[in-house]
Amino acid sequence: MTTNGVLTLVDEVAYQSWQQHIIYEKNRVRASDEQSSAGQANGSLAGGDSSDPPQEDSSDEQQYRSEVKARQLELVAAVAAGSAECSRYLLRQLRVTDEEALRSAVPSLPNPLTASELLRLPRYAEERIAESLSMSPAEAATPAFWAACHAVWIEQGNFDDLVAGFLEGPKADNAEARTRNFLRRTGGLERVRGKVSVLVNCPISTAWWRVRTAREIVAEAPSNSIDFETAHQLLHDPNIWPELTGLSVKRITSLNAPRARAAAIVALGQRGTIDNGVKASLRKIRCQGALRALGRLGHSYSLNTVPWEIILSTALEGIEEADIDKLSAESADLTEED
Repeated sequence: MTTNGVLTLVDEVAYQSWQQHIIYEKNRVRASDEQSSAGQANGSLAGGDSSDPPQEDSSDEQQYRSEVKARQLELVAAVAAGSAECSRYLLRQLRVTDEEALRSAVPSLPNPLTASELLRLPRYAEERIAESLSMSPAEAATPAFWAACHAVWIEQGNFDDLVAGFLEGPKADNAEARTRNFLRRTGGLERVRGKVSVLVNCPISTAWWRVRTAREIVAEAPSNSIDFETAHQLLHDPNIWPELTGLSVKRITSLNAPRARAAAIVALGQRGTIDNGVKASLRKIRCQGALRALGRLGHSYSLNTVPWEIILSTALEGIEEADIDKLSAESADLTEED
């Protein structure tokens, strides 16, 4: 069976619902309180028993927190229990009924990964992973797809330390933070971070997307403008990839044009942005400058039809402006902990 069968074997709605009910969301409590207050007001107007005391907001929130924390502790315990229990737990949330079919459908990882490798995959490991995982972009953009893959990979023992790889991290000193880490790293937390989460928060998904994007850039740019190694090195930079994905997916939709991404990366390469002497902050600012300049161009023209020379010069001008003005506009980096 091919990966096309993975999503037919899982319940995406159930998975999304599970994510919704295992993280704490203040807005949901507030909405519930407002609905309760509206119901009490309507009851009074309709002649209901107005002597019933309104339920305390703090009590509602305390109960909600208690229920969420119980679910979080169950997840943390399943991960700590080892590969078999962690995999079974995740398969239950995906409501997989034919586990053998899923095992056949999920592509194999080229080799096991340590926790440190998982959290910061080297470029050569990203390339091997991308070559091994054959799937469509639609599948690769779906958190439930990656969660199903991780359930199988975890069961197969592909990760040496589940706790360190999927739960731990900066400020992960409570069940809420550890739960969010698990959701992000096994597929993405779309409910909180939108569609960009699967691109930047799930390491193996990120690897697949970065390699695919590097190949797309080489194919889109004129011959000899950039090679795969250079494109991938730029995209692998933690100061560039979040900006590229954050601005194109979340903020400036015209940047989804492949030629726009290609021009931005080629321009960054031509300006020596991957040289060791370029500070991290400047790499980030240059990427912002190139993308925002292309975004302005995209407001007036289709970036798929503008000549390459104009698109590239626009990206280079954006970088020049960033170097001069030390651009300090809002960051599109969505990898910071929530």
